[in-house]
Amino acid sequence: MDKTSRAESKAARHQEVNATESECFQLYSQAEANPKATQQQLAQWFNDKFKKQTNQSTISRIIYFLLSWCGFGRLI
Repeated sequence: MDKTSRAESKAARHQEVNATESECFQLYSQAEANPKATQQQLAQWFNDKFKKQTNQSTISRIIYFLLSWCGFGRLI
């Protein structure tokens, strides 16, 4: 694999999902309503509901951002 292909592959793995503010808050509400849900389960819920592809790390960043912004909530 050449350097360009490797860089493109890495960039594809780290692409952010373009989640709207509403989608982020719905995700947060889903996490609060289901405290035993894992981030992987929340990612699957998000993908199914909004027909967007995301992963556990993106879910983690969205929830962390909302917790930081709101200044309250639980950590997953």
